[in-house]
Amino acid sequence: MSNFEGHLDLRRLGPRRYRLLAPFTYYLGRAAGGWRLTVPIGAETDFESIPAPFAWLFRRDGPAGRAAVIHDWLYRNPVVSRAVADAIFLDAMATDKVPRWQRWPLYFGVRLGGWASYQGGEP
Repeated sequence: MSNFEGHLDLRRLGPRRYRLLAPFTYYLGRAAGGWRLTVPIGAETDFESIPAPFAWLFRRDGPAGRAAVIHDWLYRNPVVSRAVADAIFLDAMATDKVPRWQRWPLYFGVRLGGWASYQGGEP
């Protein structure tokens, strides 16, 4: 079973930027090989990058925030493909019990528009 380890400790840098003050780990469970993904101190996040027309429905600091930190780091440090990073985002949202009505649109949003932010060079 997947789970987050530790607490998310952030410093606000600006209206949409935060920096980690402590490492933050997501454990992907035995089904995924027991991989521990640790976002290091100093990594930055903007949480969810919600397009303006949907901002009223999804808060940036909403229930998917911890999953978004993991996802942002995976996009900026592509140790996995974009599809795997997006699947980890979906898994992390489920772990945090983000309601399905929020989880799936956020997931499909990154699948459809995330290519513009992914640093691994694949569309």
